[in-house]
Amino acid sequence: MIKSDASRERRAPGIHTEALRGWVRRAEADRGERDDRLTTAEQDELKRAKR
Repeated sequence: MIKSDASRERRAPGIHTEALRGWVRRAEADRGERDDRLTTAEQDELKRAKR
């Protein structure tokens, strides 16, 4: 699924491959499919705590 999504999106002008990979990884973390990176909510919470 990810490969086909990335392939389709990569054809869009102005989207760098590495940016797309980061977005896919973030979405996977947000859906609970990855445990090797923080979710968006966890990153936001960490940012607020550092202030």
